[in-house]
Order: sequence, then structure tokens, then C-alpha cells
Amino acid sequence: MLFLLNDEVLDLGDPPTRIAEARELIRQSEALRMSRRETLDLAKTAYFKATVPGRPPLRLRMLISALIAVKFEADAALFVKPANARVSNDVLSRLATTPMTLLAHLYQMQRLGPLEPDYVNDAVWRHAA
Repeated sequence: MLFLLNDEVLDLGDPPTRIAEARELIRQSEALRMSRRETLDLAKTAYFKATVPGRPPLRLRMLISALIAVKFEADAALFVKPANARVSNDVLSRLATTPMTLLAHLYQMQRLGPLEPDYVNDAVWRHAA
């Protein structure tokens, strides 16, 4: 399964398997019991604490994406930490379902180099409104 997280397309494979493989980050039983709110709280905390703005570690980004795919049946998520954010709850979030053909196109483009955030915004987020 392809998943768009901010301006990066991740190849999750099978989301439940991806969650099970992230056992150093979270126990599978705990992940399966997480509510939708707890899932978003985990993601917002990760983006709030990220040492590289907008880029928690890859394994955590994969886990967040897999959890969102399972809990929300979404295949795209956007998390933005405003400059004046004081707590993790200040991180803005948005979820969407995106056509597979668009995700595949973005994935192929990404293989040539990083995706341009403006292009992703035009292709996905402006149309998801």
C-alpha cells in the first residue's frame, strides 16, 4: 500500500504487518487498541518533537502511516507544526483518501528526486477540500 505522508510517498506493504514490525516503537497489542484520537496524538507528538522539522525518524513515519491507514482507512496525511506551536496539540493535521493512480504517479516521481511540496499541495490537498 502506498501512503502519502506530507510530501513523501511511503510503500507500507501490508499496514497490519508494518505495525507488527514496529515492535521497538510500540507493542502490537497496544497499537491495535489505540483509538483514532490516540493515533493522531501519537502523530502530532512525533511531528512536534521531530529534531528535523517535518521529519520524524523513518520507522516512526512508517508506523504512523500504517496506523492511520488501519484506523481511518485513509492513504494520505498531512502534519504541520506551526512556528508558534507550544504543545503537540498545536500541530495541524489533515487526512484524505487519494486515488491510487495519483499515489503511484507521485511515487514514481519521488524515485527521481524529492517531491516538491507545492506540487503535492496542488495534486492532493487543494483537491481534498
